[in-house]
Amino acid sequence: MASRYGAIGAFFYGSAQRGTSVEASDIDLIVVSEQAVAGYREKIRNDEYLFDVFVYDAEALNGAMLIGRNNGNMVISRSVATAEILAATNGSSAMLMNLQQSARSIVDAGIGPRNLISQRQSVTALIDDLIQSRDSMEQAYICSELFDCVISLVTQKYGELGGTKRYASKILAEKDPAFSLALLNSYSNALRGDTVEFLRICRAVLELAGGELREGFKIRLPDTLRVPLFNFQGRLVVKLYAFLLAFLSATCAACDKAEDLVFECKTDAKVVSVCRTNAAGNGDLRIKYRFAKIGGAPEMSYPEAPKSAREAFSFDYIGLNGGERSILSFKNGKYEYLVHHTSMNNQYSEMQNEAGVRVFLGGSVVADIACRLDSVRDNMFATFNKAGLPGRP
Repeated sequence: MASRYGAIGAFFYGSAQRGTSVEASDIDLIVVSEQAVAGYREKIRNDEYLFDVFVYDAEALNGAMLIGRNNGNMVISRSVATAEILAATNGSSAMLMNLQQSARSIVDAGIGPRNLISQRQSVTALIDDLIQSRDSMEQAYICSELFDCVISLVTQKYGELGGTKRYASKILAEKDPAFSLALLNSYSNALRGDTVEFLRICRAVLELAGGELREGFKIRLPDTLRVPLFNFQGRLVVKLYAFLLAFLSATCAACDKAEDLVFECKTDAKVVSVCRTNAAGNGDLRIKYRFAKIGGAPEMSYPEAPKSAREAFSFDYIGLNGGERSILSFKNGKYEYLVHHTSMNNQYSEMQNEAGVRVFLGGSVVADIACRLDSVRDNMFATFNKAGLPGRP
């Protein structure tokens, strides 16, 4: 495994490490690569054992743990903090121990205070729905959703937020076994139609989180695609509009014929694109960044002269609680450019979907170009994941 990933070591965690695995369990590893690498996850089978492997370099792993804390996701930090260290090279033990100490400090600090408006509103609405419902099947669905929301609220008390439902319930059982059992029993009774105790516990948790919330709040809704609206007599116009849209997309392509599109996003007037080619024919990846008017010639291209992607660009991929962020960066003279895309599917996250380009001069933002989210085409992770691009310094 060490030779497969060029690893200096790994953190061995999970049920196999604890001695509680069953026949179907996999072996959980967080591998620390010697080379800079954009973090990724893969499942492989080796010697009849199934491995679930997360791969980072040391700095990327430390950054992932810190960002996880900021987003309320302590899964990686807790896994590293409780893992068994497997050192693959001489002298690597000290670095792995430093990473583990960092993880333990993050876990001890917890996630800090959170904005609970969305959760409070959701729990309030679900309690109201459950009281009003007279359909047993509908009640069961409401109870299931309410059970998940209450567990999420309670686990935040113990410095946890992100992770799977199984992970959250495990944390709750570990931290407060009496409450966990009471909640589970009341939930089981609620599924059979007796909701009295379940509602009482849900109201008590809601009160600890700040109380009921039915009005006086504003939360962001998921981004949607704007589509022109036509009447029924306009069906032909709809088809013509779709044809013109496809035609314009093809004729205003951001990449040359010999290139593949890696990333594209648009403002109302401009288009940002990243294209790739293997023109050298020897596996040497080449990347071209362009900024142009839509349908017009590029106003900026980088690099001007052919250059290996490893020399010209840096790439960072960050897994977030309910989403992900990709950042392609490069320096052009005194300026640093960050092509970024954040995609979130968790309505409770404090982070927002965004894409565009930020330009820095001396550490300060001098331009921030935001793209329309319905224009984003992103294939950066699949392209750069194992391409060996260094992370941003």
